[in-house]
Order: sequence, then structure tokens, then C-alpha cells
Amino acid sequence: MNMHRLILMRVGLLDSLSEEQISAVQECFRRRHLAEGAVLFRHGERCEHLHLIEHGSLRLLAGPDDSRIVGLATPGHVLGEAGVFLAMPYPCSAVGNQESLIASLHRNDLRRLADSLPGFGWQLLRLVSRHLIASQVQVEALSSAEVYQRVGGTMLHLTQDVAAEGPRGPVTVAVRQAEIGQMAGVSRESVSRLLAAWGRAGLVTVGRGRLTIPDLDRFRAMLEANRSVGRKADTLTLRPRPKTQAPARAGGGAPSRSNPFSGWELMIMGVSARRHG
Repeated sequence: MNMHRLILMRVGLLDSLSEEQISAVQECFRRRHLAEGAVLFRHGERCEHLHLIEHGSLRLLAGPDDSRIVGLATPGHVLGEAGVFLAMPYPCSAVGNQESLIASLHRNDLRRLADSLPGFGWQLLRLVSRHLIASQVQVEALSSAEVYQRVGGTMLHLTQDVAAEGPRGPVTVAVRQAEIGQMAGVSRESVSRLLAAWGRAGLVTVGRGRLTIPDLDRFRAMLEANRSVGRKADTLTLRPRPKTQAPARAGGGAPSRSNPFSGWELMIMGVSARRHG
């Protein structure tokens, strides 16, 4: 069965290829269903395949007995893209977080495609480069950001591949609060406090093992607005401020709308700091 073309297009591996070449690439991938809790690969095993997540999600685990989650692979995510060239050991384990569909390309087929289709080889190099740069940026951000930025940034990172699947709207990821904390390098209690505050503001919805961001643009704007305050805090969020009559502009006319957060209060560690437009 051919892999769904949309996933290959999303990761850029089909760019500049003809229809005949695209068919040749698709034929080399093998699809398999992975049950929740099933293992795709273990830490230390030889990397023989490049894997694309077509549906579902996988937990990436490290540490003694795979006790620590270091990432969540969602649709469009690529695993093994670096190690497969040298058959290096996998740096972590990948376990089904839910029922998933995986498309895998063996390293021998990858080598043959790269040799026979220069366009495919070039796009594969670009893919590896993008992921290496993204990893570096993420490490730098987590090492210097405040707690709310690390948690919010981790949530955005988890949702970005899911959000790319379709039109704008609520984005849901199967992830637990403790797992967010492990990935962001903060305690579960800190994550719980932030999610509770953001939930009251309507920025997130937390379910059993699931997290939903109704509006990604609004959530990003909240993180940016909080960062611009320049104060250290454990808990920052935005909540609606009771509506009041906006002051009229000089000379008449409608009130100014230059500040999109003029109707919000900024909450810093539970202390309200009103910001006006």
C-alpha cells in the first residue's frame, strides 16, 4: 500500500519530483499500524529505517528503563532521519501513545533513492538540516526561558505538526501534564498551576490525558505579551477584565483599538497587574 502523499508533501520530500519519481518514492515506504503501548524501536537499537508518523502519536522515551519522556511524535514527524545514514543507535525509544500509522523507509531503499533521484537526496538533506536547527533553537530557548515560556513553548511545539494537518481551529494533543513537565524541564505542579490559570482564561482545555488549545494565535499572543512585561514569574496568564466603558478619543470617534490586550489583566504569580491600552 502506498503511503499517503500528503505526509510526504508536508515534510518536503516530494518537492521538485515528477509524478513518476513520486510513485517510485511512495513504493519504497512500508506502512504499519502501531497499537497504544507497542514499541516502534528501543534506545540503543541500530537505526535501520526512517519513520514518518502518518496518524496518531508516539512517546519518545529516555533514561533508565525509558522512565522519562523527551518528546511526542505527531503526524508529519520524522524519526531516525539522522541516524539512518550511518546505522547509528537510536538515542531514545519510541512507543505508541495511541493507535498510530507509521510509514517506514529502509536505509537501503533510502540510499538507492538518493543515488537515483538527486532531487530526493537534496530534500532529505534539507529535512535533516531543518530538524537539527529546530532542535538547537529549542534547547537554547528551554535553557534561558522562564517557566511559563518553557511550558507554553513546549505546548506549541507539540501542537505544530497537528495544526498543519488541516484548517485553523482547536488543536488537541494526547499528552499528560507530567509529560509536559518532563519535556519542559519543570515540575508537574508548575504545569498544573499554569494550565489551571490558562484554562480559566479560555486559552486551553485540559482533559484526561489530552490538551486542547482552542486558538493557537491567541495562545502565542498571550506568551508574547507576557514576555514583554520583563518580570520573572512562576505563573503568568491573561484573564478577561470586567468590561468598562472605554474612554472616547480626543475629538470624538471610536475608542482606540491599537492594543489588543487593553481589555485584559496580566496575572503575575496571582497578583493582578492591570495593563491599559
